[in-house]
Amino acid sequence: MSLDRIRILHGSTTYLKDGFGSYGSRATVMGGSAIMIAARHLLAAFREAAARRLGCNPLELTVSQGVARAPDGRSVALADFAGVERFDSEGTFSNSKATYTFGTAAAHVAVDPRTGQVEVLDYLVVDDVGRIINPLTLHGQVTG
Repeated sequence: MSLDRIRILHGSTTYLKDGFGSYGSRATVMGGSAIMIAARHLLAAFREAAARRLGCNPLELTVSQGVARAPDGRSVALADFAGVERFDSEGTFSNSKATYTFGTAAAHVAVDPRTGQVEVLDYLVVDDVGRIINPLTLHGQVTG
């Protein structure tokens, strides 16, 4: 489903029954994994409702772009359920394993032996960030 059809609510724990924090560079892993779990639950609920409406087995349906299609070509869109059926979905992801970032930093400095004054000539940081989901938050995380 295209992003313009999805409503995202930011910045409030009012919408959550549990929160685990984004400390330790884990917001994307923890939050993203919880979103994936919730999306699977939402897809299953839509598939079940569509199967009831189309009179077929949920496993027979193909779902793409917010539309469920039966083998005989009949279809129903997720939007067709608006105001008729409510789909609530939650997902929780927890991880008991410690995770660590991998990276290094190198500084090229000049030290005045007479005064002890230090001047940073160049500074380089390299981080193994994995798959980049959002370049803006990546930049903030690496800078932090």
